[in-house]
Amino acid sequence: MKYMTLPKDSLGFGELKYNVTDKGTCCRCGACVAVCPVNVLDIDRVDSGVPVNTGKCITCSLCTWVCTGINRWEGPASKPIGEYVDIFIATSANREDRVQDGGVATALVRFALERGYIDGAVLVERDEHWVTTPRIVTKPEDVPKMGSSTYWLVPLFPEVTEAITDKHLSKIGVVDVPCGIATARWVERVPKYKNKIALKIALFCYESYYREEFLEHIQSITKTPLEQVKKIDIKKGKMTIDVEGGMRVGADLESFTKYTWDSCWTCHD
Repeated sequence: MKYMTLPKDSLGFGELKYNVTDKGTCCRCGACVAVCPVNVLDIDRVDSGVPVNTGKCITCSLCTWVCTGINRWEGPASKPIGEYVDIFIATSANREDRVQDGGVATALVRFALERGYIDGAVLVERDEHWVTTPRIVTKPEDVPKMGSSTYWLVPLFPEVTEAITDKHLSKIGVVDVPCGIATARWVERVPKYKNKIALKIALFCYESYYREEFLEHIQSITKTPLEQVKKIDIKKGKMTIDVEGGMRVGADLESFTKYTWDSCWTCHD
């Protein structure tokens, strides 16, 4: 991969705001926040929101350099899904509590930590109130706690920076939706991150939603508080919601379309 020279005429975050956040192509990866050398960018870690400028931008252009809304990651026409050794449909043989679907991503991260291929991973933890938080995990036994699916975008890259600068990790694993994994490739062009992300796992993504509206709709369908909603599954274009007490509710996935996150409409994966 090339390590390009930064443009001299960049408008910094103003350029990113005009071309990305104002036009609805931000994927909430948080990379711009992560690489800002003067820490004047921020993003809401919980509810759906885009990066904002909280101080004086020095127009270094690092934020525009790592943004997938500006830099599109595309495979060559001859290999549209990129390089691969083989393709499998798999299920983890070691299913853990709270692990969703096949549990493959969880099993791979746990294995990588156990064998020393990575020394930490940036994952998403979800609590009983459906609040999601990026976490830095260094112990294999903690990985299954992060195994539940979420259906909105969670910015992971500020935690990647923390893993490198504060925890001094050098072989980091990242599990994210495809736009976030594309971000990981762009971030690696910045010297601080070069060769630091040792494992990238892209999750299959149907589409992501505005968290607040999505959860309100879930409550209106189940007629229960969020604390009683235990699991949400989307498979083969259908949604099922498991509620406390063993009740399972079906939902029309099309009814969630109006809550789709803006950049999903122009997804280039």
